[in-house]
Amino acid sequence: MKKQRGQVLVIFAGGLVALMAIAAVVVDIGFVFIIHRHEQNAADPGALAAARYIKYPGPSADTAKMFNAACFYARQNGYFGGASDNSNGPTGCVPANDEMGTTLVVNYPPSTAAGDFAGRPGFVEVVLTENHDSFFAGVLGIRRIPVSSSAVGAFNSGDSNSNSMVALKPDGCGTLQINGGSGINIHPVPAGANGGYIMVDSSCGNTPDTSPDQCSNGGQGGLAISGNATVNAPAAYVVGSCKLSNNPTFSGTVDEGHPFYADPLAGLTGPPGSGPGAFCQPLGRNLVPGDGGCEYKTLGPFTLSPGVYYGGIKVSTSKPVLNLTPGIYIMAGGGFTPNNGEIDSAAGDIMIYGTDVAQYYGKNCPTTAPNPANYCQGPIFINGQANIDLSGLNLDPCPPVSSTGCPYVGILFWQDAHASIAANGGSPIITINGGTNLQLAGTIYNPAGDTTINGGSSTTGCTGSDQNCAAVQVISNTIQINGGAGLDMPYDPNKLYHLDNQGLVH
Repeated sequence: MKKQRGQVLVIFAGGLVALMAIAAVVVDIGFVFIIHRHEQNAADPGALAAARYIKYPGPSADTAKMFNAACFYARQNGYFGGASDNSNGPTGCVPANDEMGTTLVVNYPPSTAAGDFAGRPGFVEVVLTENHDSFFAGVLGIRRIPVSSSAVGAFNSGDSNSNSMVALKPDGCGTLQINGGSGINIHPVPAGANGGYIMVDSSCGNTPDTSPDQCSNGGQGGLAISGNATVNAPAAYVVGSCKLSNNPTFSGTVDEGHPFYADPLAGLTGPPGSGPGAFCQPLGRNLVPGDGGCEYKTLGPFTLSPGVYYGGIKVSTSKPVLNLTPGIYIMAGGGFTPNNGEIDSAAGDIMIYGTDVAQYYGKNCPTTAPNPANYCQGPIFINGQANIDLSGLNLDPCPPVSSTGCPYVGILFWQDAHASIAANGGSPIITINGGTNLQLAGTIYNPAGDTTINGGSSTTGCTGSDQNCAAVQVISNTIQINGGAGLDMPYDPNKLYHLDNQGLVH
């Protein structure tokens, strides 16, 4: 048998390639981390400095000065050695003035890469990208490795955002529907202040559009307005298009093809559906997990206290008067469904929060239980036959969560996006039907579900004995607003969720 020659050489060559690949992983990726840290040292102070040029009140910003500020810190950290000034021009922070072709981008508002801050006024994003010449990865055909670092700075007025309505669903048509009765009026308080805008993230109808930046008749769009009525709002911003049907009119500026706007409250975590149950007057005892909720069948009046309502709060007969004292009402299963009567919070300062009983959180309803729905998230459904008068949480206190400072100031209704209904492909529901008197104030937050507000039969306005007033901000996956006899929606940031954002946030 003839001996085979050269086998060791083949094995050595193959092994050498493997060793070079390992070296590429160890050495080149190690350098990537070093470069990333160096970039971050420039991006972080750049974003902080750029945020100083966000102007509030008002949606404007000095973007040229933002870039100048970010460029200054990039140069201080060794980038753009060929630049002689901090501009975005030939003598400033441009790739031609950096030996590695580094790029500096300042986005106001931030891009979709900024996650929860995308599209939001009050925030600025700084992105620095350097091309790293590889050492060993070139053997694998990778001669240059782009390394990018970003930071987001904030300087805002402490409001969650300046919108009255935000429809978060990025696809589908008519994700925000406004159906007129006699009219819907969205306006900032005081007049001329920044706010009261409509924001729709749906891309429906964005191309082609024969009438850009206006609500046109026919076709489909993310924002759909119908009914023979007048809708007033300072402005509508739509990723896709705005469409009209059945002769409505929209009064306000329209910006179609607008950048995507991230959920401004995405970082919030709600209270748990656990702990001692609230006292239920009809039952004469505290609720426990698995209960069918606290059900009111007689006129009352009843005074309710904050707490964990296992199985929810329900009204089945008659028209009782429910007076809610200040604090957080956690519907651990069952939902909040007072379909008759007067629902009041004369002192204001409440939050209705829908979630699961803790041990079933985010799972399928326990089908082996006698009443599975008692354990899992239910709807928030208010049918105000006579009167609805509710306002969101104030600063302090908000039992049972806190007695020394409230983390959910300004929120009125909130459906947990991670509870069982949403986790299993369903849609959490918030429906508010106005009766002869509808008066709401606060933020309505339903990021994974559908929210509907129906104006009542009363006259339009927020003053007088017969009111049809919703001083609310609605942040929901989809939204439907129906005017009824007319719905007044003043935007008052003092009555909405507050989230102070100043400094480096991402």
